[in-house]
Amino acid sequence: MSDAWEKFLDMNPHWDKALKLLEEQGEDVPALLRKAADDLEAARPQWRVERLRPMTGIKHLHLDSHLKSGKSVLVGRKEGESARRDAMLDGFDSEPEVVIQVIYSPVILSMTSSFVRGMFGPSVEKLGVDEFRRKYRFSGRDVAVIIDDLCREVSRGGRSVS
Repeated sequence: MSDAWEKFLDMNPHWDKALKLLEEQGEDVPALLRKAADDLEAARPQWRVERLRPMTGIKHLHLDSHLKSGKSVLVGRKEGESARRDAMLDGFDSEPEVVIQVIYSPVILSMTSSFVRGMFGPSVEKLGVDEFRRKYRFSGRDVAVIIDDLCREVSRGGRSVS
């Protein structure tokens, strides 16, 4: 299996199960993947058009999709920064009509403050505390203490990212 494919499966753990199911059903998985890649490439011009339209509404951000394979904790600033890039939060922060519903799944046993700073710190800095709290809504496990600490740090003039 290629490094790119391994990385894809690490970022999208549910695909592995789906592909195994397709194989069990006798599907030609490599041919299906080639067709999917061709379809994505054909749709690329449409992506550019879609990006020109303002985004609105509620976007769901499932934190468990950022767990590394076999792990149940979200740890470290670098992992938070990586999750931020994967979730394209910089783009959403620039869209005033978008609200982000952050879902903290029971699958996640722990999330460190350094991960939160890496993932959400730039948003607090860019938007300010009040706008961040309006735009980002957290559900699932209570992460209020970590979010409050982050907001307090930024409002005192501390930077959340180096």
